[in-house]
Amino acid sequence: MFWLIWLARLSCHLLAKIYAHANDMWLIGLKMADQLIEEENIYRRCRSASFDSQNDAVLALSAAGHRISHGSIKDYERGATIPSAKTVKAMAQVYKTPELKWLHCSEMCELGHDIARMSEDFASEDIYKTYFDLAGAFNKIREIEFRLHSIISDDSVAEDEALALDEIIDVLDEITESAVEIKVWAEKRRGCI
Repeated sequence: MFWLIWLARLSCHLLAKIYAHANDMWLIGLKMADQLIEEENIYRRCRSASFDSQNDAVLALSAAGHRISHGSIKDYERGATIPSAKTVKAMAQVYKTPELKWLHCSEMCELGHDIARMSEDFASEDIYKTYFDLAGAFNKIREIEFRLHSIISDDSVAEDEALALDEIIDVLDEITESAVEIKVWAEKRRGCI
């Protein structure tokens, strides 16, 4: 009987340790997820491009006439609050990251999800890649012009035309995104955000 009681106590003790360890690992996982979210946040990424700290950003925003609290910046960067369009415009101007306006619309605005879709490498500093992407899309224009005319000529989309129309829209999306990237690149170089 003594052995059974001892074995039961040992089992409970081991289960408690396993549970505590699992709970610690879960908390560590949550902290890592929070850090990952913080690092990938568009507001943090754009702020980090110009300012090392949130406090420096708050001071710069205040100096430019935009009153934003440290707590608000922190909330934007951890995803607790979505800034207003006016705030995003101010942040883009002060941070010197015009892409923030487009990324905000693409990622945070309900309508922007559909209208202003931006890829992962949007506003990359590799303007030559953007140029070649655009040139490649322009090379497809003549071909898709005829296909598009054929599809829309009867004012309907037949079942066999749906795939071709999707391909045409993909090319047009490439052109749109490249055009926006060139616009953002030009805004950065001109200093007019």
